[in-house]
Amino acid sequence: SIAGEIMPYQNAEFDWLGMVIVPSLQAFYGGRDRELITRNVHERTIVSTISCYMRNFIEQTKNANPWIDNLSLDVEYNRNFTDSKRIYEKCQLCEESECSIKQIDNNQDINIRNSIPDILIHKRGSNEDNQVVIEFKTEPSGNEEIQHDYRKLSYFTCQYGEDVIRDYKFRIGFFILLGDPTYTIETFENGRRLHRFPR
Repeated sequence: SIAGEIMPYQNAEFDWLGMVIVPSLQAFYGGRDRELITRNVHERTIVSTISCYMRNFIEQTKNANPWIDNLSLDVEYNRNFTDSKRIYEKCQLCEESECSIKQIDNNQDINIRNSIPDILIHKRGSNEDNQVVIEFKTEPSGNEEIQHDYRKLSYFTCQYGEDVIRDYKFRIGFFILLGDPTYTIETFENGRRLHRFPR
């Protein structure tokens, strides 16, 4: 890749979990900022602090991965081009019967709604280079809140469709449960929950 060249996410071989996410969480938990967890500070404050660590680790990788310079890390970014970010818009068109979103008993939960992901690594004003979407929860969180985040991550990482406006198609998603003394991460790809870290 040439410096400044835009690389579509499909061609980007980059370990976001190992190079950015886990190092940022380890730095957060290994230093004085961990007290934000023990003090039960609002989730927004914790996520904002973790995002600063993430930006630092992203900066450290840019020499070896210059295409990353085209991306932005945003906290609670709610825009999709000039509109609001919305979820479940394309679910009625989808033919995937195994989709976790479609297996919800209460159909009200999959009504179209606005959505504000906690952290995005993406190219603003485009859906062609969407890399990472992250939802955080602090303990204790109710099961329904967690399930809602699972569905959002399934939607944001779903690869179905050809609509550049409604199809976010994030390369990877993470659900991060911030506990005390440690954290867990669950990975989402192509609309599916796949892995848990640590296992």
